[in-house]
Amino acid sequence: MKKIAIVTPTYNRCDLLPRLVASLDRQTDQEFDWIIIDDGSTDGTKSYIEKMMKKGNVYNIVFYTVPNGGKSRALNYVFKRKRDYDFYAIVDSDDYLVDNAIELIKKRVDEFIGNDDIGGIVFRYVDSAGKLIESSQKKRQVREVIMTRFEHDAIFSKDDGCMGYFQRVIKEYSFPEFENEKYVGPTVLQMLMAEKFKIAFTNTVVGVAEYQEGGLTKSGRKLRLKNSNGMICYCLLLQKGSKKMAARIKYGIMAWAYRIYNGFSEKELKEKKILTGEFIPLLFPFGMMLAWIWKMKYRI
Repeated sequence: MKKIAIVTPTYNRCDLLPRLVASLDRQTDQEFDWIIIDDGSTDGTKSYIEKMMKKGNVYNIVFYTVPNGGKSRALNYVFKRKRDYDFYAIVDSDDYLVDNAIELIKKRVDEFIGNDDIGGIVFRYVDSAGKLIESSQKKRQVREVIMTRFEHDAIFSKDDGCMGYFQRVIKEYSFPEFENEKYVGPTVLQMLMAEKFKIAFTNTVVGVAEYQEGGLTKSGRKLRLKNSNGMICYCLLLQKGSKKMAARIKYGIMAWAYRIYNGFSEKELKEKKILTGEFIPLLFPFGMMLAWIWKMKYRI
């Protein structure tokens, strides 16, 4: 039997956790572990989880508390310490699962675990009305595909869902971490692993997502400007991995803008192991202009 972990980083979401817990309690297959990481919450999350654990559950609960450092750092914490699972499905604290989600996840894990080229699986989410959560920016993904994150996003819309990683990925890759920063784009790990692994983008619905005020999805540019090292890394990976010139130019300009906005020198970026050689000198003036626009608009 494949060992499955549901991994939930959480920060001040004590009011929403009972909904997720109830969905875990309803699972038709209770053979899984729930790993929850309290990322420095101040709203009683720790007390709630500890009280719930005392009541006893059919599924096993692994609970960590860490100083507030952001979602990607919390996931790295788990990945470095719990490497005995076959598959890690990331379920945010403001999402919850359909009743047979574990069954569905295990079925797809069984299907792909023997393929060493596949490092992860993307499952779909619906909203509270039961409608698929989709972006209208690009072509809709109708059929299931196996691609790298770069290949997928060049063709299809980047729809919300549950991302899961096989053990072979988390043993080799992790999210980059930067001092005094708490945010790195969730697809950065998927872009890093693209040099070796593809992802199975399925149409299997396993959960319900509802975006919350103050959540990462709604935080926008201000959040990204406060975490510029992570955004430079994100932009340079997209620039390097994109095949279309328009995309390479777009993300090259944005990488310059984040760098100029914070005055990072090449020496500083090299010390942080950021790809300084990927900056395109000709795009510098456009990056400077974009950085000026951001300074005028956001004044951070």
